Amino acid sequence: MKIALFNYQMLEFGGGVAKYFIEVSRGLKKRYPDLEISLINFDESALKWILLGYSLYFFGKQDRSLNNKEEISTLQNKSKTINYLKVGSINKLRSELQKYDVVYTTNNLFEVLLLKYILSFKDLPPIIFGFHIPAYFPLTGTLQSKLHNFIYASKIYLNAIAGGKKLHLVNNFDEELFGKYFSKEKIVKINYPYDFSLNLKKISKFKSRGQNGVRKIAWIGRLTEQKGIDDLAKLVERINSTGLKNKVQWIIAGDGELKPKILNLVRSWNNIKYLGYVQNKEIGKILREVDLFISTSKWESFPYNILEAQSFGLPVVAYNIHGCRDIITDSKNGVLVNDFEQFQSKIVQLIRQNYFRKEKILKFVQNKFDQEKIYKKMYELLKLTVGTM
Repeated sequence: MKIALFNYQMLEFGGGVAKYFIEVSRGLKKRYPDLEISLINFDESALKWILLGYSLYFFGKQDRSLNNKEEISTLQNKSKTINYLKVGSINKLRSELQKYDVVYTTNNLFEVLLLKYILSFKDLPPIIFGFHIPAYFPLTGTLQSKLHNFIYASKIYLNAIAGGKKLHLVNNFDEELFGKYFSKEKIVKINYPYDFSLNLKKISKFKSRGQNGVRKIAWIGRLTEQKGIDDLAKLVERINSTGLKNKVQWIIAGDGELKPKILNLVRSWNNIKYLGYVQNKEIGKILREVDLFISTSKWESFPYNILEAQSFGLPVVAYNIHGCRDIITDSKNGVLVNDFEQFQSKIVQLIRQNYFRKEKILKFVQNKFDQEKIYKKMYELLKLTVGTM
């Protein structure tokens, strides 16, 4: 079976979707060697026009730079048995996709509209739309986020994704939401696979919590509205002002259009370590040194950064939104909060007394997300879509 995983952005740009495509393709190939898998993106010449369009959609706020954040050599080493192809035009994309038995892509607005209204699904293999972009933003604060909710609930969008043979949903909210529009046969919910066992034997080597009486709190992600940068900045300001400044160190990693807000924080407080963008291969070095991970995201599908933090046994404090609550079980492997004041209160509580234990968190998530079962479901989804089951 020949599988194409198509995402308009190059893998070198980084991000959760790129990480998912790489890890899932590797995991499937390892377990099912008969699969022929290719990762397909647009090249830089095509991307510059796509990003221009996206910049207009985001009212000029989205980063249009073509800077590669991940090293291509690292990506190639990770996917030695996977083909990585770049195409320079829509016509070349069509001719390339026609070579495969099934195409897996995301529910991103551009990719959905491209396949439906430009390529018209004509002469293409069956399509699986994977819902890696939240279709609904629960906490909207800007015109763009409200526009997103309007478009993703529109008949134009729903009609477009109806052209996919299968819809791969990754959280309970989306499963319930799209179950109202499509048959049970069309939709399937499968969480992200993740190998939590990698760190299970190393747990005793991790640094103990709160060394020298200082708790290290990590935040990793894109510096955008979605990730709640305003709330992150306010948390740092508020908690540092409560007299806990000397008991906490903030580790912030990421890049994006709201970077100036973080730089202002760094200038104001000397207990913040801002690392800029950190490549995927280096994230583990950060997480093994910290005591607590926080996610201030306003909307998510199935956040990779929380999975990564949990793989190091870190408790996570996050808003009680879909995606986050699919991973976190309150008081078991983290804390879900309903508003900013509760967020601040829980962090203060955990700075003073962290009652979580890394070993218990690791075992909990490992049991909750059995990667072998998840990969088997993914393989069955691909076979069902092709029609070989």
